[in-house]
Amino acid sequence: MTAPATPAFAAVGDASRTGGRMLEKTGTVEFVARSRLDARASALHETSSFVAERGRWFYLDGIIHEPRLRGARA
Repeated sequence: MTAPATPAFAAVGDASRTGGRMLEKTGTVEFVARSRLDARASALHETSSFVAERGRWFYLDGIIHEPRLRGARA
């Protein structure tokens, strides 16, 4: 029995941040992570929410955005 193929991590790009500075209690990060498995490329576009407690940041939740078709305009 062979192990399933592992996706090749390609890049995390298009990242932006709101909040999350030293004295703030909340923040968000929006990013696109790209990967390739065999000959198929895929992308995950997510906006993640975080909260600061006792000097550490914790992931709260994320919104996964629907993929856009190539050539489609926003």
